Amino acid sequence: MELSTYVVSFTDEDKQYKRSDTDKVKSATAEVLFQANQGIDFQPELVHHQHHNP
Repeated sequence: MELSTYVVSFTDEDKQYKRSDTDKVKSATAEVLFQANQGIDFQPELVHHQHHNP
């Protein structure tokens, strides 16, 4: 296993993800992805569902 000497949790989106003050890109959170994909239609026969038996 690789050892990291210093690790910071992802808590400050502006500081950790934005490249500049003019960067307007939103993080791909579940809410952002849901809103972005609401209008997309899909073919149900192409969606593979996995069933797990407990």
